[in-house]
Amino acid sequence: IPAALVFLPTIGAFIVAALRFGAFLVAPFLAYAADLRAGEQISIRNDETVLDDLYIVGGNLVVAGAVEGDLVAGGGTVLVTGSIKDDVLVAGGEVTIGGTVAGDILAAGGIVHIVPGAEVQGDVVLAGGKVIIEGKTRNIRAFAGRLSIDGEVGNVKADLDELVVGSHAVINGDLSYTSAKEAKIDPASRIAGDTNFTRREKRARPFLVL
Repeated sequence: IPAALVFLPTIGAFIVAALRFGAFLVAPFLAYAADLRAGEQISIRNDETVLDDLYIVGGNLVVAGAVEGDLVAGGGTVLVTGSIKDDVLVAGGEVTIGGTVAGDILAAGGIVHIVPGAEVQGDVVLAGGKVIIEGKTRNIRAFAGRLSIDGEVGNVKADLDELVVGSHAVINGDLSYTSAKEAKIDPASRIAGDTNFTRREKRARPFLVL
């Protein structure tokens, strides 16, 4: 079973809430100042600034502008290339972070990608079938089928099936991971702290009951 699937009771519930129950997702925040948007295509232009927290639910979501508060988003595809002044909570089939995030990130998706040039000033918790980190972040907590690190990060703690540390990776702390197999670590990468590997026994695949 892919490591990320072990956490599906929590992660899956969040994704379903984000994608199918957008109103439920944002209801607790209605008493506060917030910008709420829903639709098949939602786009925050690069010349647009949202002065409050932003809650968006839809099919394809693009946030290219600035958000002065938190960003909460659930969609089929979510692309964030703008500037977020606080935290990001996002779920989608494919999640891409390419801008600047001043706070923390909690992201779940089939694919979660922090692209080159992105900068996350807070910590990140990521869950997905494939998680790719090529930008700059602080500490990372990851649950993934496959985690690829080829950017600059802080401490890394991960539960996964496969870990790849690329030649451009800079880990400014410890690398601790639990997996059924050892990571592929490029000798050109830099790891400032300790590398701690905990071997996980392969889990038996569950029977499907129809």
